[in-house]
Amino acid sequence: MSNRFALADAAGAPDIRQFGVNYRWSSIVVNDNGNGGPVSAYGAPRGDVHAGDRAPDSSDLIDVKNGGKTTSIFELLTCSKHTALVFVEDLEEAAPFIRTLEEYPSATCNLVLIFPRGTAVPAAHDCLALHDSRGYAYRHYLAYGGPKVVVIRPDGVVGKRYAKAQKA
Repeated sequence: MSNRFALADAAGAPDIRQFGVNYRWSSIVVNDNGNGGPVSAYGAPRGDVHAGDRAPDSSDLIDVKNGGKTTSIFELLTCSKHTALVFVEDLEEAAPFIRTLEEYPSATCNLVLIFPRGTAVPAAHDCLALHDSRGYAYRHYLAYGGPKVVVIRPDGVVGKRYAKAQKA
C-alpha cells in the first residue's frame, strides 16, 4: 500500500482533508450578504465564510456569567440543535434578533450572543453571552460592521447568514 498522501506537501494537505468542500450552491442555505458568485462544491476560496461552508472554530470566548470560563464555537455546537451566533455590540442591538429566535422551540436552537473585544458584556439576558476576547470569532465569521447572525446547522455547516432580524 502506498503512503503517497502522507508525503503531500503542506499546501495540498487541506485539499486531501476536504476542508474546501461546501454547500454554497444548495437551495437550503441562505446567504443574506451575497455569495460572491458560483463556487465549486469542492474548492471554496479560503477566508470568507458563507452559508454552505463548514463552520470554523474560534477559541478564547469568555463566558462572563460563568466566572470567566473560556469556550470555543465547536464546544457550543450540538448534533441535535441549530446554534445561532448573534454578533452584536449591546443588548439593544440584540433585542430584535433575540425576539425572532425565541419564537422557535428551545429544543431546536441554541441562542448565543457574541460581543466584540473591547466592549462590556451585559449579564442581563438569560441566553449565553460571550466576549470574543481575541477577536477570532468576529474575524472568522466576518461579523464587523453591524449586527450579524450566523446559524450553524447540527452537522456543523453554516445554514444561514443575515444582518436583519427575520425568520430563519
